[in-house]
Amino acid sequence: MSKPLLSVENLGVGFGTDDGMLDAVRGVSFDVAAGETVGIVGESGSGKSVTNLAMMGLIPMPPGKITSGRAMFDNQDLLALSQDQLSAIRGRRIAMIFQDPMTALNPFLTVEDQLTEVTRLHLGFNRRQATEHAIEMLTQVGISAPEKRLQDYPHQFSGGMRQRVMIAMALSCNPEILIADEPTTALDVTIQAQILDLLKKLQREHNTAIIMITHDLGVVANICHRVLVMYAGRIVEKAPVDQLFAKPQHPYTQGLLASIPRWDQDGSELLKAIEGQPPHLAELPTGCAFHPRCPHKVDRCLGEDPRLESTSTERQRACFVDLNLS
Repeated sequence: MSKPLLSVENLGVGFGTDDGMLDAVRGVSFDVAAGETVGIVGESGSGKSVTNLAMMGLIPMPPGKITSGRAMFDNQDLLALSQDQLSAIRGRRIAMIFQDPMTALNPFLTVEDQLTEVTRLHLGFNRRQATEHAIEMLTQVGISAPEKRLQDYPHQFSGGMRQRVMIAMALSCNPEILIADEPTTALDVTIQAQILDLLKKLQREHNTAIIMITHDLGVVANICHRVLVMYAGRIVEKAPVDQLFAKPQHPYTQGLLASIPRWDQDGSELLKAIEGQPPHLAELPTGCAFHPRCPHKVDRCLGEDPRLESTSTERQRACFVDLNLS
């Protein structure tokens, strides 16, 4: 991999509660290079979104708190910057597609006001230039009659259409890093494919780095180069996407892959579910957080928390069990 554009080291994020500090992200480290797409997968509550919101300075503090680590971008630690300094980076050099467009878009402003604001602020466009650019971006994300729809408010769009507006806004300034938090969740498969093709096109033309947060392993297989698997606030496996799908090395990753339908199955075989539920972060089990649900656990797993260690040049996992790694 080329020199990282973004390097996250030992990131910890906690939230103050009545029962004390709840550790939502625990010692997360990863790199993203220019032109690379890194997928982050895991069940809800695993820390995927919080990791990236923390880097963007979007964790409310209090109750949130950065408990450890740094996030280096262009020789700057994003976690140490002021909100004014981050505002100059957010939207221009690092952009984010938020998971819920209904809460991310301002209900009191038209789509034109919201789409043109980012280019007028960061690119210095005048009103006419910004409007023309907004029309072009809406066209790219598949919204028909963009000149007319610019005058509409978010509530006049369907959920999928609002998501497309969010994507258009995030792509408006051709950011160096795009953080996409479930960007295709509300879209049908045809539009989903168009959006993924648009992200690939952006990456080819501008060498954009993409962090793709998703539950959809099909999206991961389509667009990602490397994958980080998170569980209970930690990364439990890192691998190139083809190697992860061919031979997952962590029991949790194996469970995720076994729970999705395959095109080469005849339909008679039942999907395999991961037993149990993710742990509550205020009541993490001792040892490995996954051991209550793990079919391969050994005695060591119950009392000792495995560290993320290399199993080959490109792969890492946090597990004590030998799952035929050769």
